[in-house]
Amino acid sequence: MKRKTIAVVMAAVAVAAASATALVTGNAFAEDSDPSTKIIGGKPASEDYPFMASLQYEKNGNPDSHRCGTALIDDQWVLTAAHCVVNDDGTVWDPSLLHIKIGSTDNTQGTDVKIEKIVANPDYLAGKENSGDIALLHLAEAPDAPVIKLGGQPEVGSDVREIGWGRTVGDDPNSMPKELQELDTKVLDNEKCVFGDEWDITKGDVCVESPGNQAGACNGDSGSPLLQKVDGEWVTVGVDSRSGGSKCLETDEVYTGVAHYTDWIKSTIDA
Repeated sequence: MKRKTIAVVMAAVAVAAASATALVTGNAFAEDSDPSTKIIGGKPASEDYPFMASLQYEKNGNPDSHRCGTALIDDQWVLTAAHCVVNDDGTVWDPSLLHIKIGSTDNTQGTDVKIEKIVANPDYLAGKENSGDIALLHLAEAPDAPVIKLGGQPEVGSDVREIGWGRTVGDDPNSMPKELQELDTKVLDNEKCVFGDEWDITKGDVCVESPGNQAGACNGDSGSPLLQKVDGEWVTVGVDSRSGGSKCLETDEVYTGVAHYTDWIKSTIDA
């Protein structure tokens, strides 16, 4: 299903809405291919997940259109997928066109926070296969919300949880829920995410099961954190990136592994 985010090639604010197109023709979906969607086969969030935020932009007259998921990992930094904020020509979005909404599992509620700076991983900008599909967004101010800690590389067979505001019906762009969805699943061996195409898993990524090809991430879930319980609290171990095939749930899901990019994340925040 390729990248799941809303792709828009923007030359200027005036043409932003009119030029909305998929970042890629494959399966990384933000909503606008719409690459951003909700989790299929999940259920409404059972917890508040106060670190979770919706990355939003203006689309068709709606100033708060959901694009991708993000997670607050430092006072003024959220983590998302690079394809959520980088056009397919390699240019980075103007941060003034984006904001996050945080503080509610309903992505129409909560607090709006402006984005001051976008830092995409250099591997992604260099076009190194699918490497580096991860980005940091610096916020104009610190929201009143707790951060989520960065986790290590999850073991094959271990339990993880997907959360997101992506489509609940793969071929229905109107199935984007306001309420955050969740789905419990497992980490698979990397070979399960070798699709034989450009969306194959790369070094440091995490392969996550889409149970029975009936449940999993879809458009709009891009950038959302992959959660794992460690000592009784959630940590983020991945960032939703992509899958193979031409639509949601044809394959298992690839998450960009947080552990592989921890040094880059920390050095970017500390710079």
